Amino acid sequence: MFGKSAANVGDEGGFGAPQLKDENHTLEIIMEAIKNSGHEGRIEIGLDVAASEFYDKAKNTYNLSQKIGTTDRVMTPDALLDLYDNLT
Repeated sequence: MFGKSAANVGDEGGFGAPQLKDENHTLEIIMEAIKNSGHEGRIEIGLDVAASEFYDKAKNTYNLSQKIGTTDRVMTPDALLDLYDNLT
């Protein structure tokens, strides 16, 4: 349903999140899976917000969709900070 990236393991050993356009929906799916698996209260969600991987220094923007080959989610630094603030 979410493609190969949903089962990837990142550099730090965590599983990659499904490539969804709505970050809030992504976290809701992860939280639902934790609950349905009986692990609620025993697992914590961490976000790796090290954004250098998708930062364009020349444009001073962040492309959150670069891994899927599009540019539909390009953000300014302030917009990215607002996104992280809303997720927390």
